[in-house]
Amino acid sequence: MITLASFLLWTLPAWQQADADEQYQFLVGLYEKGLYTQVVKEGEAFLRQFPSHARTDLARYRLACALYELNQKAQAAPQFRTLTEKAGFEYLPECWFRLGQCEFEAERNDAAIAAFAKTLASNKDYLKTPARFFSGEAWFRKGEMEKAESEYAEVLKVKGQNEYIRGSQYGLVWCAFRRADYATALQRIGQYLQAYPRDAAAAEMNFLRGEALLELDRPQEALASYRSVSEGAFADAAARGAGFALAALGDPRAAAAQFASVVEKFPDSRFAAEAAMQSGIQRMKAEEYALALQAFTLPAAGDGPELLYWRAQAQAKTGDREEALAALDEALRKQPDDELSGRIHTVRGDVLYDMGRLEEAATAYARSGSDYSIHAAAAASLNAGRWEDAARQASVLLEKFPQSQYRGQAQIVLGEAMLQLKKYPEAEQGFSGALAGTDPALRARAGTRLGWCRFLQDDFAGAAARFGAVVQEFPDAAESEEAAFMLGRAQLAAADVEGDKVASAELRRAAAASWGAYLRKHPRGQWAAETALRLARLETGDAANARLAALIQTYPDSPFVPQALLLLAENLSTAKHYDQAEPRYRELLQRYPDSELVPTAQYGLAWLLHDTDRSHEAVAVLQTLLAKKKAPEPLRVRALELLVFAEEKSGNPDGALEAYQRLAGATTDEEERLRAAQTVVAALKRAGRPDHADALLASVVGSSQNPSVKARALVERTYLRLDQKDVERAEAFAREAQRVAPAEPAVSEAFFFVGEARFERNEDAQAAVLYHVAGTTEGSPVMDRALYKEGFALLRKGDAAAAAAPFETLTLNFRESELYGESLFLLGEARYRAGQYEAAVEPLSRLRSEKPRHEVLPKCLFRLGLAYGQLERWPECRDALSDLVRNFPQFENLNEAELWRGKALAAQGDERGAKLAFERVIAGDKGVLGARARLEMGRLLFGSGQTEEAMREFLFVSVRYAQEEEVAEGLYFAGLCLEKLGDSEQAKRQYREIMQKYPRAAYAASAEQRLQALGS
Repeated sequence: MITLASFLLWTLPAWQQADADEQYQFLVGLYEKGLYTQVVKEGEAFLRQFPSHARTDLARYRLACALYELNQKAQAAPQFRTLTEKAGFEYLPECWFRLGQCEFEAERNDAAIAAFAKTLASNKDYLKTPARFFSGEAWFRKGEMEKAESEYAEVLKVKGQNEYIRGSQYGLVWCAFRRADYATALQRIGQYLQAYPRDAAAAEMNFLRGEALLELDRPQEALASYRSVSEGAFADAAARGAGFALAALGDPRAAAAQFASVVEKFPDSRFAAEAAMQSGIQRMKAEEYALALQAFTLPAAGDGPELLYWRAQAQAKTGDREEALAALDEALRKQPDDELSGRIHTVRGDVLYDMGRLEEAATAYARSGSDYSIHAAAAASLNAGRWEDAARQASVLLEKFPQSQYRGQAQIVLGEAMLQLKKYPEAEQGFSGALAGTDPALRARAGTRLGWCRFLQDDFAGAAARFGAVVQEFPDAAESEEAAFMLGRAQLAAADVEGDKVASAELRRAAAASWGAYLRKHPRGQWAAETALRLARLETGDAANARLAALIQTYPDSPFVPQALLLLAENLSTAKHYDQAEPRYRELLQRYPDSELVPTAQYGLAWLLHDTDRSHEAVAVLQTLLAKKKAPEPLRVRALELLVFAEEKSGNPDGALEAYQRLAGATTDEEERLRAAQTVVAALKRAGRPDHADALLASVVGSSQNPSVKARALVERTYLRLDQKDVERAEAFAREAQRVAPAEPAVSEAFFFVGEARFERNEDAQAAVLYHVAGTTEGSPVMDRALYKEGFALLRKGDAAAAAAPFETLTLNFRESELYGESLFLLGEARYRAGQYEAAVEPLSRLRSEKPRHEVLPKCLFRLGLAYGQLERWPECRDALSDLVRNFPQFENLNEAELWRGKALAAQGDERGAKLAFERVIAGDKGVLGARARLEMGRLLFGSGQTEEAMREFLFVSVRYAQEEEVAEGLYFAGLCLEKLGDSEQAKRQYREIMQKYPRAAYAASAEQRLQALGS
């Protein structure tokens, strides 16, 4: 048996007999080891034993934290709450924060918000971000989205990464969605998915995107978003949303099949019953009544009165009217609300009528009243937008009560309902019946509505006739004013579709006349301001602007004043009357801050400021535009693009970069993104930040799917590297661009400029390869320049044969290029250097004849003369070089030209002329040309029998010049002269000198032969 004393010893361990400090330290040690269950036991014991000790509050804090870690938040909350009453407690902010989390867990949102507010008021910065996040969560749970958004937004402003960023972005998405700000929700969803593409909430985000798009009447895009959600918690809701998107797209068959798939794939979904009924409703719209009935009889559809109402209609359409009546009776027994009850009675009357049970049908209709009641019901249905019901009820009245005093009104109701259903022929039947009546008011209305029927069927001439008839026949009727207004609209619409320009212009004048007549008769009429606005749009210049200004002054309270202000401002801005346009923009913004035109006006004003070199002001206007939620997405995108330009022009590269990043997240137009990126890159380059510019372009490359855009971004990176003299990286980017989009013109141009960089570094082989790509790519904008530089690089490299090919291509394909003439010369030059003298003559001769005034003509004549000389076509050689010498006496290679001209003259027997030419060379050159001229002079003298004079020239070369070939040649011919003069020994000395000093010279072999012939 356990005694009380032993029980106490068991429940209170031995350490409790030690001092409180030791027990507290033991408690801390347990907490640090994560032994939270033991911490709770020891903490509670400490509080019991030492309620007033100095460490009691700290022990309570450890106890509270342990309970929190054990997820016993309900037990932790009182402990934290007690500690929050301890002013000066060192962990007071932590206690407020944990208390807030406990209150949040218990769904005591007000208490949680108050606790988090205390945390935010403390000096513990590390707690402020989580406190803001959870405060946002609590406000969200209370349904106060603006306050939740404020807290989430503050979390995102904190510099650096933190664990609450994703949750805050997630919360901001839902806040915008709950506030029905679907455009902002779309933007935030895009940002969330871009940041967390593989997040667990990605499917949820795509579902929300679909919902937002559908609310914004963008069903095609909504459908794509819904269909991207194929699994997870939102799969059934997304499948349901896809059904509504298809219905909005006007495809009831597809919508029906989609709703049916919800029932099939998600039988336990909360949307199953709705989906089953919607599947049937869509089948009804598609006139697939048997399939609709199948959907309405699915177990998932249920058996509520609304379902029975629809099932009955399907049964009636499939011919089972008895079952339809039974379903309607069952629906009535379920005591539906009055509105549904009335619809059920109406359908019941329709079914009975179709069965020929006219009295019962009348009784059913009578549930809604007599002919007056049926007329009232039809009018109510019309006013409520239930067009089919209105048409049916009006038809019943006309058939059952042919003499009713409401017949004319019923015909109008029938016409209006059919008009709304776009069944224009049926509408015209109704209105025609009323027009044939005797009531002037109904006849005027019927005539006007007949005009609308014609107008909506694009029969604008017929519409004009109807409206014109009302104006003429019923000038005092209420509808006469509307008819006068619509007469102008019909005439203008007829002008727009008229193929004959003269007839179209006449119709426009008629419209202007009709609207002018309207304004004279109804200067304060319902459509007066709109008429003035439309009339201004037909006018131009000062007349249009004067009318708009008058509209603004005459109808200051009209809803069309903002449009007039905007149109006037845009007219003036287009005409560059900026000083007059700006006040109109600002008037619109000041007077109508809530107008839907405000974003457009802000955008126009921003352009005006940008164009007038006030880009700083443009930035401010655009920031205001973008801060609001009013602007439609396309305009926001354009505004962001303009913001990029304005920030760049105002010298703010960081602002331009930020604007670009926002634009990149808002548009899928890759061309637009690239244009903006190029603008930012220019700003960053000017700011000396090429690395930032390159990083931006790298992001464009990484995110682009369009090969052309990707390639052009790589081209921009190429130019950046060229600016930094990093030719290797520049070439790598250019080659990557070529791989992505080989036919992109910008790529070939980039290759050209990388080639230029290689060329500047004398890397001719690499440059030629790059030039070749630029010069042979179809559509290259630098093809002629690239071909020219390829040939030039190869020529400079010494590969004359290869150089000829690009020059030849250029001369064949680019006769209008400014490089054509020089390329003809360089083609000849390349062929000459390759020893292709005959081929060289052809382009040089073309240049001489086609471009007689070209700046390169002196070089052309020089090279042409030498080519003729190499071919020993001496007359042509003489003519070309004589032309050169005569017309270009300052030519840099004149001595060489004279040398060859002398050789040509000598070959033609003009000894005197040849000597004069050689003498000019000898006088003008002390190098190799002078030596060759003396050799030629010696040959000339030797050939004419002047052996001693010839020998002097040959010996002069061997003694006074240092060029081995020329010296050896001089020695050889001096030897020949000595032989002829009978001094064979001296001749041998000349030959031996050649063999000893110049054994590799061209004349060494000849000298050896002469020695053998002379017996030595």
